[in-house]
Amino acid sequence: MGEVSAETFTGKIKFFNENNEFGFLTCDQDGADVFFHYDDAKKLKLTKKFLRHANEKHVLIFKFKTLDYLGKKGKSKKAVDL
Repeated sequence: MGEVSAETFTGKIKFFNENNEFGFLTCDQDGADVFFHYDDAKKLKLTKKFLRHANEKHVLIFKFKTLDYLGKKGKSKKAVDL
């Protein structure tokens, strides 16, 4: 894995797959898609069902740090410390 960023970012939920427990946030700073896993969102006490429908009914703004890592499609970023 990589290093966790020192900078804190903000972003909105773009997509969440309830069955596979992952989703993407759209980063406000550069518009990039940032992966997140439900394990990192559990402490927020938001249900998987809520996250799946959040972008349809609510505007949720998350603060997070990013972790650079090498994913299936090359260099990627993962939201951590949500």
